[in-house]
Amino acid sequence: PDDLILNAFRYRLNDNQQAGEQVVSILVSGYGLDLAAYATYFDALSAAVTLAHAAELVRDHAAFIPHLDQWLANYANFIDQLQHPPEDSTIVDHVWLGFLTLISGIVLDAQDRFEAGCEIFRHTIAQIRPEGYLAAAVEGGDEASFQRQFWVVAALVCMAEAATHAGVDLWNYNYRGISVTTAAAYVTYYYY
Repeated sequence: PDDLILNAFRYRLNDNQQAGEQVVSILVSGYGLDLAAYATYFDALSAAVTLAHAAELVRDHAAFIPHLDQWLANYANFIDQLQHPPEDSTIVDHVWLGFLTLISGIVLDAQDRFEAGCEIFRHTIAQIRPEGYLAAAVEGGDEASFQRQFWVVAALVCMAEAATHAGVDLWNYNYRGISVTTAAAYVTYYYY
């Protein structure tokens, strides 16, 4: 549902118990955990990120606590299914899979997943050109090059921020002086 995150924030920021209960009810129902329900691989990846975010925001809700272990097991199974990208996957899919891997490590308290996500972040930063673009995202020079670069940068920024909250500073990670902020600046500088 469109209001899943909104209600999760209502619970977290305003202690709105009813909004929290709505989120818990949706999560416990298994909503979003059926890979066949998604039109594209990217849709499944972005939904999995949203589910993780919602679950973290209501993790301490009294109605979620008795169901948390089962939800986490179901979520882990869903994430495991996503670890095999389709043959036609794009650079956006691969970076978003890294984003999902990192945050699923946080949600599932799985250090191996978290570290794998951090490694994908580092590998992606190493592929960014000095100007700030990821060649695989902008290659072809078609109309979608901005969109691909934007989605890659969005995932990298979110990965850096999520890792910070888990005690790992990816904001300051750089390779040859290139960092996530180099890529973020490219989107603004070259496209606007």
